[in-house]
Amino acid sequence: MWIGFSAKISISRLETILKSLYPERRIHWGELDPNCDICIDRQCNPSEFPFLLDFTFFYQVDEYWEAMKLVNKLSTSFQCKTIVDGTHHGPTNAPFWCIVWNKGKAYLADDANSVFMEFDVELPVEEQELGPVNIVKPIDDVFASKCKERRNNEKIF
Repeated sequence: MWIGFSAKISISRLETILKSLYPERRIHWGELDPNCDICIDRQCNPSEFPFLLDFTFFYQVDEYWEAMKLVNKLSTSFQCKTIVDGTHHGPTNAPFWCIVWNKGKAYLADDANSVFMEFDVELPVEEQELGPVNIVKPIDDVFASKCKERRNNEKIF
């Protein structure tokens, strides 16, 4: 599960937030460590979401819905846009659907042909005809309010 951020965020503040959301879980930064409950790897991206976190959960959790609950909290806490996989929300089964959160609102977006998803470090930037993530439409408030709820491992969808 990955989450992209439109701004650089404070790792110490993020650790505080994660400890409050997952108080019983062991969190590890860096390489995968199956002795921990959650591993987080930091990555850079040359897009409008330059800071990326890749989460791996080593316990029973639906990572897709966990991301939906977590990403809005982080967007609000850091006052920046966040992006997360949204393949279950697009009108097709295509893998390029994502959800962008901004100021407590969720938007269905398309990251096909975007720098965020398609950038190739092996090719010069000017040879890559890529653009920003395309916001398609707002997602209804019922979905957004459910994603804001935080219940310990309880499926709310």
